[in-house]
Amino acid sequence: MPYMVSELMQGKSFSRSSQGGSLADTITRTFRIILSTPDEAYVIPDAIQIQIGDLYPNTDVPCISFDDKADGDSRMVRIVTANYQSSAGNDDGSGGGTDPGQYSPDVRPANFSTSSSLVQVPVMKWNWLNNGALTGIYEPAVNPVGERYDGTSKLVPSVTISITQYDTSPTRHLDFVGMVNNAAFAFGDITIPIAECMLRGISNNPHVESFGPDIFRGWIRTYEFAYCKQLCQIEQIVEGFSCKQNGFLGNADVDDFALSLKHDDMHQIVVPLALSAGVANISRAMCAVPREDKQQQLPCVSPVPLNINGSPRKRGDVAYPPLTQFFVTQPVMNFGANFSGFGIRLQ
Repeated sequence: MPYMVSELMQGKSFSRSSQGGSLADTITRTFRIILSTPDEAYVIPDAIQIQIGDLYPNTDVPCISFDDKADGDSRMVRIVTANYQSSAGNDDGSGGGTDPGQYSPDVRPANFSTSSSLVQVPVMKWNWLNNGALTGIYEPAVNPVGERYDGTSKLVPSVTISITQYDTSPTRHLDFVGMVNNAAFAFGDITIPIAECMLRGISNNPHVESFGPDIFRGWIRTYEFAYCKQLCQIEQIVEGFSCKQNGFLGNADVDDFALSLKHDDMHQIVVPLALSAGVANISRAMCAVPREDKQQQLPCVSPVPLNINGSPRKRGDVAYPPLTQFFVTQPVMNFGANFSGFGIRLQ
């Protein structure tokens, strides 16, 4: 082992910088090592009793590197510099984050970043601008008689959450891509509702670093999540070419003339209204539309609004606007608070 190790006050320094929105403290300690023989081999951390990741006394600034060089032309004296530096880290929004350099890679809290953009999705509901004034009510995107407008779209915000952390397996969780959260969960100081966040992708890059006496060889994994309701759910107008028939005639929310009504020998609708013979024995039939002042019926050529029970919904009545339903088409899983279901280590 070296003959003598002493810290030099002349080489001790401290600096603080704040550039690009990142605050960093830098501290330097310098040691003189006198060897027992000119060709003596020694381990720097053992000689100066400092490991990568050790904190500078009474601070939260970790050691990040060592420098070793000869003292002039001497073969017996070495000058070792220990460099300490703080690095940017993330917390959960509470302000209690710590420098990630304090932790070894396998337990180090993850870093994350967020960005937002607009994505184009089909329009299912809109707010009518009538004579320069908004109605204030988002209604299904249909014409006055309840028929859907096709080909309309809108822009909605999509928040991308990128989370990066160290891992030892490059294939972990790859089969979770496309999953949607099956319950509301907390992320920082917000709560993401059920079925509004999707794991959109995972990328891995090889990584090696020293911490303490150990060498860590693994991967830096980046999880990319999309927080956007319209990407995870489908809002569908309840409509169809067929409808259920029996037991709905005369209901307030039912369009009676979309049912298969009884006709006389002149092919006109019988009054009082009644279902055609045999309709009661089938579960559904094609929807109809009235013709010539509701005296005759023709098969529908466009989807007809339906009630949830499958009956034809009354059209042209503001009290009974077309209905919509939300569906989740992606597989679901428990994301856990701060994405802990993926083993993510957010502070």
